[in-house]
Amino acid sequence: MYRFQVEGISCNKCATTIRDAIQQFDEKANVDVHIEEQAVDVDSALPGHVIERAIVDAGYPVKEMIH
Repeated sequence: MYRFQVEGISCNKCATTIRDAIQQFDEKANVDVHIEEQAVDVDSALPGHVIERAIVDAGYPVKEMIH
């Protein structure tokens, strides 16, 4: 399980964009986006740096990754 502190999450559309970006690499990933906390929890077999890159490529800067 990874937790990412992510900038710019402001609505459900943002959450869907992030979830879809991660699930392009792992369709079975469990992704929980917390809008108010600006955080994304991901349970996936993917390495953390791959998940982080997916979030960044979707347009959301990652401030911190916690494993």
